[in-house]
Amino acid sequence: MNQGLLFFQTFVLGILVAFVFDITRAFRRVFKHNNSIVHLEDTLFWILSFLGVLYFILNYAGGELRFFYFLGILLGFILYTYFFSRYIVNLFVKILKIIIKIIKFFLLVIYKFFYPILLLTKKIYIFFQKILNILKQKIDKNVKKQKNFILKKRELLTTKRTIKNDKNEKKNNTKNILNRKKNNMIVIEKQGVKKISKKK
Repeated sequence: MNQGLLFFQTFVLGILVAFVFDITRAFRRVFKHNNSIVHLEDTLFWILSFLGVLYFILNYAGGELRFFYFLGILLGFILYTYFFSRYIVNLFVKILKIIIKIIKFFLLVIYKFFYPILLLTKKIYIFFQKILNILKQKIDKNVKKQKNFILKKRELLTTKRTIKNDKNEKKNNTKNILNRKKNNMIVIEKQGVKKISKKK
């Protein structure tokens, strides 16, 4: 391939590398970064740039390393940075700010449109929640009343059974006492008859 064409291509490649770097600089101006993130971005950028240059050399320069390749890349990078970088960065910063404003505007419109609906939905939810709570309280009261009624009924039945059992026990005790007295009287009478018969 013609060396003049290759030199021009490497020159354009240097401009492209500087242009991509300016895009990252514009992002940093609009979105504030930590130092650690900046270092990470720079490292990734230069690794990707090196891979891009390597791809160019392998695919377009036949894999040959020539001094003027690196000279063309360096020259393109320096000239672009010196003459255009400042304007490109400022332009991208303005474009990004406009895009952010447009996004914020649309988000605000969406928020203003949906906020009343969300507010109404929330009020309806709260209303139904109150109704459900009232119903739940009433159901709980009824259930409690029924439980109390069943417990009282059970207690009453238990009391009646106890009273009945007590009465039966008393009757049985009375019968037993009377039977004992009767038996004692019979025994005494028999003994008295025996004594009289002996005397005769």
